[in-house]
Amino acid sequence: MHTLFLLMGSLTTFWMSVIACADPTGPGCEVVTAGDTRLQITNATGNGLTVSFDDFPFQALMRSGACEIFGVPSLTANISITQCTFVSDDNCQEFGASIARSIALTRGEITALVIDVNFF
Repeated sequence: MHTLFLLMGSLTTFWMSVIACADPTGPGCEVVTAGDTRLQITNATGNGLTVSFDDFPFQALMRSGACEIFGVPSLTANISITQCTFVSDDNCQEFGASIARSIALTRGEITALVIDVNFF
């Protein structure tokens, strides 16, 4: 079974809803890195996102509507997410606060996060 986390909130408030999901890896999800512990992030903000993995040197730039799956080498993903505006394919100008979260993962499953504008 897959787990879907819908992350919404502000700088001081954080809500997390857990929704059982039959298969969150529908069409359009790109596998960025392989692994048996996986984190799927969907950008539903309308802006670009910079997703930084704090425990290993990896950063992803995600366009609005993008769905990406990351193989994570541990059972916890410590990530920082910042909104950005793309100025070229490999350059996204960050704005606003960076939000850090620690996400518990389960080996052999996909933990899915949907990031929307209310997250910030």
